[in-house]
Amino acid sequence: MAKSKTEMRQALRSSFTAFAIKQRRASLVLGARLSVLKTDAALSKMEPGEFDTIARQEMETTMRRMEADVATSHPVVPLSSEVS
Repeated sequence: MAKSKTEMRQALRSSFTAFAIKQRRASLVLGARLSVLKTDAALSKMEPGEFDTIARQEMETTMRRMEADVATSHPVVPLSSEVS
């Protein structure tokens, strides 16, 4: 049976809400892991800023991979370049 526009909107809202919740949880895990790694970097006497440079490089690589995955797996909804 075909869905009405209201039902379709609700289904989309539910899907995007589930996605947002997963992203938030992943962000919390990432933040905790980065905090531990930053402490480890300080204990290993890394040069100042070296940890941040490495983390930025890895983040950029990961973001490119995620954007490519979204473009491939979810072509209907383009990835927004702005995050609020």
